Amino acid sequence: MTNQKLIDMLVANPLTEREIGYNCAVIEILKEMHGVAEEDVAHSILVSVIPNYYINAKDEIKSELKHFLGSNQKLEFIKILKALSGLGLKEAKELADLAWDKFRPYR
Repeated sequence: MTNQKLIDMLVANPLTEREIGYNCAVIEILKEMHGVAEEDVAHSILVSVIPNYYINAKDEIKSELKHFLGSNQKLEFIKILKALSGLGLKEAKELADLAWDKFRPYR
């Protein structure tokens, strides 16, 4: 199993605060021992939150979304997501909020 697949599984659907805590600890170990980057975690979260839009996006757009998620630039993230998806502002903001909530423990 690759590190990315493991991270995908860890961030996909933790049910409790305890599980999130365990998952964070495992990801920290992966970061230290295997050079897993915060960008890898951001990728997994974006795949789980906005799969249809993210997977089909160009690599440049994916990089921007990961960068803005990792650098806590929510407004820029919303702008790109809105343009990418064709969603309205409210819907794009709701997805951004969900991504931020899922990413927060892993910062």
